[in-house]
Amino acid sequence: MCGVVALWRPRGPSIVTEQLEQLGAALDHRGPDERGHAILDRGRLGLIATRLAIVDPSAGPQPYFNEDRSVAVVVNGELYDHLELGDELRGRGHQLRTRCDAELIAHLYEERGLEFVDELDGDFAVIVWDARRERLIAARDRVGVRPLFVLEGPDRSVALASEAKALLPLVDEPRLRARFLSGHFLGAYSGSACAFEGVESLAPATVHSWELGQRRRRVFWRWLAGPGARPSQARSRRQPPEPQDLREQLERAVSRRLRADAPIGLLFSGGLDSALVAALARRERDLPAFTLAFDDPSHDESALAQAHARSLDLELDLVRVGSEELAAALPQTIRALEFPPVNAHAVARYLLARHVRERGVKVVLSGEGSDELFAGYPWFMTEARWRARAVDRAAAPDPAAPAKLGVGLLDDALDRDPASPLWWASFFDQRARRVDAVPSQVFLPRWRGEPSPSTQVLAPLAGLEAEPALDLSRLLALHQLSSYLIPALSDRVEMAHGVEGRPVFLDRAILDLAARAGETELLDLASGQGKLLLRRAGAGLLPPEICAVPKHPFLAPSWRYVLASATGRALLSRYLEREAIAEFGVFDPNVLSFVRHRWERLSPAVAAGHRHDWLIGLALGLHIFIEQFRLR
Repeated sequence: MCGVVALWRPRGPSIVTEQLEQLGAALDHRGPDERGHAILDRGRLGLIATRLAIVDPSAGPQPYFNEDRSVAVVVNGELYDHLELGDELRGRGHQLRTRCDAELIAHLYEERGLEFVDELDGDFAVIVWDARRERLIAARDRVGVRPLFVLEGPDRSVALASEAKALLPLVDEPRLRARFLSGHFLGAYSGSACAFEGVESLAPATVHSWELGQRRRRVFWRWLAGPGARPSQARSRRQPPEPQDLREQLERAVSRRLRADAPIGLLFSGGLDSALVAALARRERDLPAFTLAFDDPSHDESALAQAHARSLDLELDLVRVGSEELAAALPQTIRALEFPPVNAHAVARYLLARHVRERGVKVVLSGEGSDELFAGYPWFMTEARWRARAVDRAAAPDPAAPAKLGVGLLDDALDRDPASPLWWASFFDQRARRVDAVPSQVFLPRWRGEPSPSTQVLAPLAGLEAEPALDLSRLLALHQLSSYLIPALSDRVEMAHGVEGRPVFLDRAILDLAARAGETELLDLASGQGKLLLRRAGAGLLPPEICAVPKHPFLAPSWRYVLASATGRALLSRYLEREAIAEFGVFDPNVLSFVRHRWERLSPAVAAGHRHDWLIGLALGLHIFIEQFRLR
């Protein structure tokens, strides 16, 4: 793992080492072990990488080159089949200087050009310089586990970096992006997740190239067999996978993710996903497992994690956090994320990653992505029952109950056609419609006028209308995963402490296998049980009580609980008093002050999931974000 930067100025002044080092220093947390750089193309191109040494620590710093140095690469991430790829490349006559997987990219590009990414098996963000063609290339993995941002200048300059903060020294006056506020900020995850004006988050599964003053973009993989998919991919979707198929792919994925020359651990919640990963990993080695525990008993699920860890004979390290620790770590978490978190879970995961690194662990396996691929979230079942008209109306929640940001958002769609372009009640669509009015209600006029959240949230479905509804819902969930959950709960908070997360379920083969599974393989509408394929794959490997454990979304305590601490009250005083609201210039001071007044009357338990708690947390986070990055 690394932090990578490229700066190319085809027409500008030559790049100097001091400037390149300044950009790279912003990413030292991603690669605390060493830093390397190169200035190429007669001073017009600079590459720099900070390294977290996991594979072949003696390999030395990036950039890496091919034999004649006509191709240079800096890579953030891991290729999990690097042993096999290395053998194949040597067999074809390539001379490899190291055992490091990043070096392989230079030789793969030399052979295949822009199609080098098509068969890569890993989590990666890659920058390649082709000296012969004077071409700069950037690519991200299929789900966007590893981040990559780009800033293009009017002089045709191109700057790329693992985190947007490394690009800000190139911007005269960093500004908040208005489109971010009406989209990502409010939970509509459809496009660039970057909050900085002019900086773009490159889309997953894409290759971008800059050559002769032109930028080209190619999508090299699609999860659904929609427009542009290969015919073979479309045919494979008609062959539902068997549990044994999934079991074998999980075994392979876990085994490959245990390849490392650094200490490895496991993030363990006690649920089905992390338990499967743990059981398979323990066949090869003993791993320390880490889980969160909260002082707030209403959100503490550590007893379940401890019980399941004992049944799997895991060494479980319980990391307990309270309101004071969460409030104190909020500013650092926001700086790591580069956007405000929706809830305190991101802060808790930041603290968890810090503890993991303090224990000397550099790599952690996780179960991220399983709920999205195998329909584990409760709303998948709610949507399916709506479609089947199998909902028990008498058991529906009281519509007069306080508005919650969860499955309850579908309650009003259960007895009528949804007010949506879709024919079925969609959780993501309904959630977005619930916040469509927020910009006009709470933002000052200069921040209004962008497309509504409900318009943005369905954008990923364009051209895919004929696909099954469950597949479309899972696709929206994958967009949320790549745009918010992976940065907020994995890559950004883990790499802030030099810890590499390896999400097993986002393995290339498992992604493709999950796309072949349909509602019959995943959901039992009669019993209300989801993730059927995964449960059946775990049978015989896990105790029955773990295979049958229901999905409980892992949530941190409410902002009301976190901000009741001494540090939390100080944050409220600094960032959410009426004068501060007016100074930051995003929210209407009268409206937000009224919301805060109503929010303070809620108990911490009632506030969990309440719209007021959600809005106060976002507003506080946004003000901290604006101040930290000195945005206008």
